Amino acid sequence: MSRFLCLSFWFAATTTGMLNTQDDDVQLSVLHSWQPTAEACNTSIAESVSLDDLLQTPDTFQGKCVRTKGFFRARALFIRERDLRRKYPSQNDASANRRLGIYFGHDQLDKLESVEGKRVNLVGLISNCDSLRGEDTMMIMGYCHYTDGPIIGLALE
Repeated sequence: MSRFLCLSFWFAATTTGMLNTQDDDVQLSVLHSWQPTAEACNTSIAESVSLDDLLQTPDTFQGKCVRTKGFFRARALFIRERDLRRKYPSQNDASANRRLGIYFGHDQLDKLESVEGKRVNLVGLISNCDSLRGEDTMMIMGYCHYTDGPIIGLALE
């Protein structure tokens, strides 16, 4: 417990120090959401791809607008319904190759929460957690906060 508190204090002290630098041009941010523009991805240009194919070769679909389906839970899309029953399905190693992280605008949250545990069709731009990390990003919230791998940024409706 004391180790956790020490690390928490170190993080708070470090980030406070980073935010109070003498260089006024440094603007660190916390990333809460990510989604493509309507021009980059929408229902009319999305290519249909099975979630299984997408997860087997995610680099093939990097930067592409796709339509895929799977079971939604905990800000991720899963291949099979039984994948939802694992403990911490969006973070555990056993599910790593069986899920696609989801990012969306805050206005889409209520709609997604209403389909928790159900099979859904999603349209979005494929990327990965590494693409969200930048030198000005202090922290990434959501799916990539605890894990890595492929993600989909949901298209605007």
